[in-house]
Amino acid sequence: MPDLFPAQHYDDYLILNIDLKPGRIKNWRKPVATDIEKMIEANQEN
Repeated sequence: MPDLFPAQHYDDYLILNIDLKPGRIKNWRKPVATDIEKMIEANQEN
């Protein structure tokens, strides 16, 4: 799981904290193009 997901994560299981008023994930860091490129490259290597 890439580092852009906040909190704990195991394979395809995510534990997310949601701020209910605005309906947003707390501690979310919006991915940039280089983050996505790194994820694609890592998947191609495996």
